[in-house]
Amino acid sequence: MNHPHAIQVSKATSKGIITGSTATVTLPTAAHGDSRYFLVVAEEPCYVNFGDSTVTAVLTSAILIPANYPMLFMLAGDTHVATLEFNNNAANVTITPLENG
Repeated sequence: MNHPHAIQVSKATSKGIITGSTATVTLPTAAHGDSRYFLVVAEEPCYVNFGDSTVTAVLTSAILIPANYPMLFMLAGDTHVATLEFNNNAANVTITPLENG
């Protein structure tokens, strides 16, 4: 019988970012090394974009995150996340690394 593969919250600390015109931070690292899965939650709607240290969040290429709606992302090789506020509402955004269980 096949069982679904569980994903667990890493024992590493989540990283917070406050959106502005654009803000970029390094993705948090999972307790057991690099994580491919990240849970992103924003207090207000905002845009996010993933990439390297030069990534920015712009309306034409970023993903709109609804307020208080956890979004799960699987990333491959991205090291940074950029955020951009929506409708001039600054938001706290929490990025939590997840691990395969």
